[in-house]
Amino acid sequence: MGRQALIAMTAWAITLPGFAEDQPEIAEDRSKAVLRVMSDSQTLEGVPFRDVVYAATGCKVFSIDLQKDEIWLGELGLVLDQVLKNLNDSSHAVQAGGRINEASRFIENELLTQLDTVPGLKGSIPKTVSQTQQRSGYPDLRLQLEDGRVVYLDPKLHSTESRTSSFRTFYFEPKRETFKITEDAIHLLVAVSHSPGAGGGIRFDAWELVDIAEMPLRLKAEFQASNREIFEEANIVGKSQGVLGKSSNGRDDRSPD
Repeated sequence: MGRQALIAMTAWAITLPGFAEDQPEIAEDRSKAVLRVMSDSQTLEGVPFRDVVYAATGCKVFSIDLQKDEIWLGELGLVLDQVLKNLNDSSHAVQAGGRINEASRFIENELLTQLDTVPGLKGSIPKTVSQTQQRSGYPDLRLQLEDGRVVYLDPKLHSTESRTSSFRTFYFEPKRETFKITEDAIHLLVAVSHSPGAGGGIRFDAWELVDIAEMPLRLKAEFQASNREIFEEANIVGKSQGVLGKSSNGRDDRSPD
């Protein structure tokens, strides 16, 4: 799929929820939209991350130049060394519960703290298009270099033994109202491997910086609903009156004394 086709398709997808609101044949338009999603999703394989970001946000994704970026990459590497050292300290809060699902936030916080100690590197939480700081969603952190360039950092944890797994671990969901990519930038994953630590804790083994500009992505069509939509009162056609009450068929379901 060419870039222009991708841009057109992504722009259409982003406006999909309300695109038919002003149209007289809403049901027909929505049916066509569903068919288009199902059809296009079969061909969206191997799309470079930079093209997806540009199509969704209009922002450019720059690749790392190992010569030009050598100095600040080295400084960031020293920061990450210290981050892992701090996290592996038995007294660190991340070791108290040993819950790996909560570790990413600790990594983000440690990164922000350590970046503050390096002249020329300024870390922060990215702002959305509405200029509000938001911790959830990609990317997690924004790094501004001394020359004014922007680098988006996104910590990504994986068990040391699962480094070559084929399970999906990276997600990018373009939502216009919560976009956090608002600038042309370099995009790096901060990949941190972990394994079981002493006393039920977590051992943070190593870090890697991954330039994802050319990382191939694929689109999976998926229709979703939350409990809010599932349990709308208008949709419920029967319910019990409680474990000891009467069921929806009117029978008394309580066991005899």
